[in-house]
Amino acid sequence: MLARVRTGLVVTIITLLVWILAEGQTLRVQGASAQVRFETGSSQRIVRVDPNEGFDGMIELRVSGSMTRLEDLAEALREPLTVNVDLSAPVGTGKRVLDLRDAIRSTRPFEKSGLSLLEVTPRFVQVEVDELVEREIPVRVELPDVQLEGAPRAEPDTVTYVLPRSVSEAMDPEQAFVRAVVQPQQLANLPTGRAQRIESVRLVPSAALAESWYARTSAAQVAVLLTLRSRTSTEVLPSVPVQIRVAPAELERFHIFVPENDRFLHDVTIRGPSTLIERIRTDPSVRPVAVVSLDFEELERAVTSKEAVITFPTGFESVEAQADELTVSLIITRRNDDEPEQPPGA
Repeated sequence: MLARVRTGLVVTIITLLVWILAEGQTLRVQGASAQVRFETGSSQRIVRVDPNEGFDGMIELRVSGSMTRLEDLAEALREPLTVNVDLSAPVGTGKRVLDLRDAIRSTRPFEKSGLSLLEVTPRFVQVEVDELVEREIPVRVELPDVQLEGAPRAEPDTVTYVLPRSVSEAMDPEQAFVRAVVQPQQLANLPTGRAQRIESVRLVPSAALAESWYARTSAAQVAVLLTLRSRTSTEVLPSVPVQIRVAPAELERFHIFVPENDRFLHDVTIRGPSTLIERIRTDPSVRPVAVVSLDFEELERAVTSKEAVITFPTGFESVEAQADELTVSLIITRRNDDEPEQPPGA
């Protein structure tokens, strides 16, 4: 009796194993989704899908095969399918239409797998194969709001980009550049007045490069050489005009004459914030004047000289001025009572 039970169990187990094996080998049709990417198999070529296709890389498959093979395929499709494009495709702006069903049959998950690829949606896609070329791209230095002595310089001043030939030839040279962006903290502790080298300045591509469908470079950083202008500057003005300042009523009573040699102060040194000194250097309307102010008593005494005070326009109070000689010679005479008043400028 026990022997019969054992025999029955063995037969049952064998039957189940045979059924499971047969089930695994039974052909079935199953749908699947996959991501596809295209390669040329050459480091000198690149391929892309025609942007007018609106193809996002996702495809739908209908596959026939055994359950075991279909399970293996589902596992393989977790990674993108790599389709090698025939290099006989036209180069540059030439395009060709790929039959995705034929192309995918040659990919690793399907080749010699025993699976039958019945349908691919979309079936056809248009691609473009282009040649990769190198192009030297200039580096432009971008700084926060700081004053420099001379122009900053990147080192190296160009970087090598790899671009599709059609992209490189169509790109406007004025739009093909990268920016070396110096951060404020990289300038914070730099001394002024001496050439400095800033390492590891980040590169940012221009919009034309960033928006290209393919643009690669191995350069991520450059060095920047610059000289920060001192926060205070000094300038020597060859001459500063002298002005006489008196009460208007006193002009009716006194003649005031300044000898020609004293109508300007010479070699006046000014010192102050660099931005203000630069404005004085370039804008004559904000340059200082040497003012000699005379009060009633000084006019009555007919003083023969007085020191001038160098004054600046409003907003330039922080600028200082010095000159070796500030004294201005004067000739003051009283008008006669019957002397007619002279009009201004007479």
